[in-house]
Amino acid sequence: MNNRGFTLVEVIAVILILSILVIITTPVFTTISKNIRTKNYESKKNTIEKEVLAYAEKYFKDDIYNGTTNKCYYFSVKYLIQNGIIKSDDAKEEYIENDVTNEKYTNSYYYVVVYYDAANLKLKASANNSASVNSTATSFNGVSCSTNKKL
Repeated sequence: MNNRGFTLVEVIAVILILSILVIITTPVFTTISKNIRTKNYESKKNTIEKEVLAYAEKYFKDDIYNGTTNKCYYFSVKYLIQNGIIKSDDAKEEYIENDVTNEKYTNSYYYVVVYYDAANLKLKASANNSASVNSTATSFNGVSCSTNKKL
């Protein structure tokens, strides 16, 4: 008799061990994947905020330095992409994708308060990407706005 194969018990034991390993490792990989997507989106948000601040510094500097009050600007995602401030996540459509929720931001706004910091003699900004912030807000992140401008 030829004993070159595996018995049914041995095959079932191997399948059982592999199943247990899959059950243990799946949540770990899921958590790691979610953390990577979250960090990627946070990095994307930080880049957009820096680009918006640089844009405001370049084009609205005189308006802010000459004024005594803070200006609040809304930058739509579409405006930011069309003016070359940020790149779209898709070559055919103009949107930014939230890597965590897979939402596509097209009509949402980055609300940016640009203000002059007299102590440090430079412009500062505070930004948020929320469709829930309205264009009549009088303060944002602790900074009072005297003028709201939607772009």
